[in-house]
Amino acid sequence: MKIIYRYFLFLLGLMLFSASAQAQWFKLNPYIDVWLYSRSASLYPYLPIVAGDGEILYGDEYEAPFTFHDVGAADLNESGNDLYSAERVFEFNGIVYGWVNYIASSNDSTILFLAEANPGGSPSLGYTNNNFKTYSVVNLNIDNKDVMPSCFSQNYIYTAASCSVKDSIIIFRTDISAATFNTIINKKYDYPTYIHFTSDSVGYLICRYSSDSTKSVLARTSDSGTVWTDCFIDSVHIIKGFSFPSPSVGYITENDGSMYKTINAGGTWAKLTSPSTVSLYCVSFTNDSLGYVGGKGGVLYKTIDGGTKWTTETSGDATTINQLFTFDTVAYFIDSNLAIYKNIQPTGIENISIGKPIVNVYPNPGSGIFTIKSSAENANSFIEVYNMLGEKVYSGAFQHQASFQINLTGQPNGMYFFRVTDNQRTLLDSGKLLIQK
Repeated sequence: MKIIYRYFLFLLGLMLFSASAQAQWFKLNPYIDVWLYSRSASLYPYLPIVAGDGEILYGDEYEAPFTFHDVGAADLNESGNDLYSAERVFEFNGIVYGWVNYIASSNDSTILFLAEANPGGSPSLGYTNNNFKTYSVVNLNIDNKDVMPSCFSQNYIYTAASCSVKDSIIIFRTDISAATFNTIINKKYDYPTYIHFTSDSVGYLICRYSSDSTKSVLARTSDSGTVWTDCFIDSVHIIKGFSFPSPSVGYITENDGSMYKTINAGGTWAKLTSPSTVSLYCVSFTNDSLGYVGGKGGVLYKTIDGGTKWTTETSGDATTINQLFTFDTVAYFIDSNLAIYKNIQPTGIENISIGKPIVNVYPNPGSGIFTIKSSAENANSFIEVYNMLGEKVYSGAFQHQASFQINLTGQPNGMYFFRVTDNQRTLLDSGKLLIQK
């Protein structure tokens, strides 16, 4: 009977090995989305956001004064009560905000938010670069109730607002201290929905013509927002998202599932063979080659060759995917119900080709004691092991060509993922482990 059981586990392991390319995403603790709903009565799909590897940020417009919440990765596995007690909450004393309409962040301590001061008030911009030890709030003095997309560059903050009175876009640019503003009015465009800068001077903005709102436009600036020109125009379909992983390479998604790519900073665009015929609402690339697109009905696709080929990801979600966040070692998406899903393994761990295997692991499957042997040329290498929930269960360092053992006997049976990096955290090798006791 014991032999049959072990054989069953072995077959299950083989099935998991072959299926793991599909089952890559899991929903963060179900307490998180239920709890977010209970904490904030009318959060937009733009909130919450993922500001870093495991840092979930969101604004709370249910309470006054306005509170800003930061939920760490470890907290996401706690119960609802523990989650509430463990989160970091930042309050803006003396400033009562009745409506939070946008949050942006370059990391988990540099945060930008836009909020309406009291019902009917003018939007204000708040900024901190030290987790709210200090912060500044500036009134923008405009009549605007819509979402105002914002972003960071290295030294500037950019905010785009639709000005209904003048049928134009107002671009606010401030230095990183948010102390002084340059206000730029552009009468050619209106209805901004997303803005991103690849440098202090070069940026892109999804908008429409003020004279013809049927035209969906990606506008580009190369002088820090002073002058904007057409970069991509579509009179039939709507541009839903774009991603520039580098200054030259960019991607666009549209509401009919179309995708386009540029390799010359928007000078020309080539239509990609899209894997989808439904709306693709978001796109995010970790680098020029590795990226994801998501959209209606929970469709999710991945490419490792710059969009030439796409593979279907099993998102585990039938709700529209509105946002994607990709980092060096992990990826997230947020659906229209504010549920947050995470890639269960480091980004691209199973598909990125890194040449001849650097690491040999044996026995595999094993009971929890695994021997690691490396042929890496680096003097020191580092190994990390993750479980199916994306939690790190082991980390350690080893010498060039040295054999050593890692002990995972305290972990339950199942599939695990390992990644090996050098001193600069460059990925050298990755793979899977199967524990069968």
